[in-house]
Amino acid sequence: MRPISLEFLTASEVPSARMIELAAEHGCSHVGLLVQPMRPFPFFDLLGDTRARRETRNALAANGIKLDVTDAFNIQPETDPEIFRPAMESSAYLGADWINVLARDPDESRLMDSFGDTCRIAREYGLKVSTEISRRFAHDTLTNTVRFLKELGDPEARITLDSMHFFRHVGTMAEMRAHLDWICRVQLCDGAGDIPPEQQLHEARSARLPPGDGIFPLQDFVDVLPPGMVIGVEIPNIHMTLEDRLTRSLAQTRAMIEKADRKAGRN
Repeated sequence: MRPISLEFLTASEVPSARMIELAAEHGCSHVGLLVQPMRPFPFFDLLGDTRARRETRNALAANGIKLDVTDAFNIQPETDPEIFRPAMESSAYLGADWINVLARDPDESRLMDSFGDTCRIAREYGLKVSTEISRRFAHDTLTNTVRFLKELGDPEARITLDSMHFFRHVGTMAEMRAHLDWICRVQLCDGAGDIPPEQQLHEARSARLPPGDGIFPLQDFVDVLPPGMVIGVEIPNIHMTLEDRLTRSLAQTRAMIEKADRKAGRN
């Protein structure tokens, strides 16, 4: 079975250790966790040597779950990447592979420096850096993000491709196929109809749909993914119960994966 990650936004209301248990109960192999505060979501005290952090590491080990990525490392115009060290230390303590860096500085020259410093510091902790694309970030398309990373020149920096941000802002399957080598992991969700740009932040945080319930070409999206790539299920939806969110989203994600594997001749 393909590696599936339960992303923190899907179950942001539950403490991290319980989220890990839910991931195991629903057959996931990975999770993504929030390691430092990010408004408006609850924060469960994973910075420093806290009881919650110890319980989270114990839950990962006890349930056989791998921490794939931690959030959220926001680079603003005034950000000194040294401030990320406590969150990176927690990420390393919990066994993360990736940290998710969100580029919010529109000055590309300054961003190149701060992003590069973030990658350098992350390596000190044995972590790799991925960045997301969004129309609200400096990295707003897959093509221009690849261009930025090529210029940056860090050998391990890659892209987490969120299907909502990708399809809501000019992303195409041809573009995805052309840049597949730059994508390290994906986040899967669906979206309803045409949503005006001013409503898309609310949609992204509170009204995503399980795969197959909306208009995005998600089967095509899943079909092109290499077998070992982690597929994060990111379905925050205030109109669904937590159990319904988990059960339906994961079942419908697995159905798409199985269909992709059949097309590719994989058992």
